[in-house]
Order: sequence, then structure tokens, then C-alpha cells
Amino acid sequence: MIYVLAIFAALWIAWSLFVGYTVASVHGPMSGLIAIVSWPLGLALSVYDELAYRWRARNE
Repeated sequence: MIYVLAIFAALWIAWSLFVGYTVASVHGPMSGLIAIVSWPLGLALSVYDELAYRWRARNE
């Protein structure tokens, strides 16, 4: 199980850096930094929102 988490974390970091580099090459370095931080945060908040919605629906 730990190997799956390690692979997932490595892919997550690699994808974040790829997105950041791509955005930075088009829009500048600050935009790349914002992209590295913001897209995983937005994805995590979206997943949290979905899980919270399902939890509330289950407990009603």
C-alpha cells in the first residue's frame, strides 16, 4: 500500500511541476508558481466538497 501512495505522490509532484513549467513558459514565472500551488489545492477542495456532500446525504 505504501508503494501505491509513493507512486501517486511522485506522479502528483511531477504533474504539478509540469503544469507549473508549462504555465510559466507562457505567462511568466509568477503565474507558474501560482499554477503549481492552486490547481492541486482546487482539486483537493473539490474532492473534499464531494466527500462532504456524500457524507451529509448519507446521514440525512
